[in-house]
Amino acid sequence: MTSPTPKGNKFCNAALRVANLDRSASFYADVLGMKELHRTALEKTDLVFLGYPDSFDANTPLSRREGVLELVAKKNSYEDGGNAHYHSNSGFIKLAFHVSNLPEFMKRVREKDVKVVKEAGASDAPQAVASFLHCEPADLRSDTALWEALKEVCFVEDPDGYLIEIVPY
Repeated sequence: MTSPTPKGNKFCNAALRVANLDRSASFYADVLGMKELHRTALEKTDLVFLGYPDSFDANTPLSRREGVLELVAKKNSYEDGGNAHYHSNSGFIKLAFHVSNLPEFMKRVREKDVKVVKEAGASDAPQAVASFLHCEPADLRSDTALWEALKEVCFVEDPDGYLIEIVPY
C-alpha cells in the first residue's frame, strides 16, 4: 500500500550538464524564450538558471520557483569541443516545452539553425526519437495513443544534443 501524496509538493527544477554555458543559455533564451534568472561562478563549475518570469512572482526566491532550468558547465569545458549529452550512464531522456504558436516557433528554430529531429504532424518516427525511448519506430506505432500523441509534437535538439519535445497548446 502506498502512502498518500503530500499536498503542496511541486516539481522545482531540472539541471543539465552542458559543454558551453553561454551557447546553451543563448539557445534556451533565443529559441525557447526563457530568461536568465541568475548566474554564478563556483570554483570548478559555472551555473545559469533560466525560467519564464511570468510563471512566478518576481519576489519569489530562486530556490522556491517552479519550472527552472539549471545549466551546469565545468569551467573551460568548451575548450575540448565535447558534447555534454553523451554520457553512457545518463538516465536523461528529454525536456518538454509548451508553445502557443507552433508555426512561429518553428520559424525561429529554422532561423537559428536548430536541428529538427521530428516535425509536428509527421507520421514517421525517426530512429532518433525511438532510440531515446529504447525501442524501434515500429514499437511506437503499436501503441495507438502514444503514436497519436507523438504525431502532434515536434522534437529538436539543443546545442548539446539533448532531445527537446515541443508540445503545441
